Amino acid sequence: MGGTGLYFKSLTEGLVKLPHIPEKIRKKIRHLQKKIGQKNFYKKLIILDPLVKKQIDENDSQRSIRAYEIKHYSKISIVQWFQKTQILFDPECFIKIYIDYPRNNLIEKISKRTETMMRDGAINEVKRFKKLKIKKENSANKIIGIEEIKKYLNGEINLEETKERIYVKTRQYAKRQTTWARGQMQSWRKIHPKDLTYAIKNLNNDSLNLTN
Repeated sequence: MGGTGLYFKSLTEGLVKLPHIPEKIRKKIRHLQKKIGQKNFYKKLIILDPLVKKQIDENDSQRSIRAYEIKHYSKISIVQWFQKTQILFDPECFIKIYIDYPRNNLIEKISKRTETMMRDGAINEVKRFKKLKIKKENSANKIIGIEEIKKYLNGEINLEETKERIYVKTRQYAKRQTTWARGQMQSWRKIHPKDLTYAIKNLNNDSLNLTN
């Protein structure tokens, strides 16, 4: 998945130099994905590039499209392109810490966050966002809460259902992040939130062991 995790991964493992894909080819592939749907598109991707099967989630349309573009145009798997990547920094200069929230605590925080964002003006923010008339394909439209609040403003769902959908979608996003971290950040030092202050004060202490 994309996001903060990939930024860290790029810093610690390097940035991959992917080939430039002509816009004509990109449009053709995006049209194909839209026409046959993500489920069928992913099946075609796996046939085209079997190496991505365990690397890209079947519901991740953005990365699926990118992987398809790369293999279709360059004949080289995006996985192989990443394997060619060289880090720009000394690996020893990084101290890698992952704040590992217990699931129950995380779910509670998500619930409180949903209530807080609705109370603090999320609906008005989406009203202003709608006036900007951002193109549908823009990634800004994928921000959790925008689609749900738009439906609320259009009278399609009530306020409680809006909050519930935001809550559920945020939980799903958090689960994907956790799954990604477990697979991609195995060498990182996992720390319980309550131990964070102590860990920061003892970053250079090789004997520090807070891994659960």
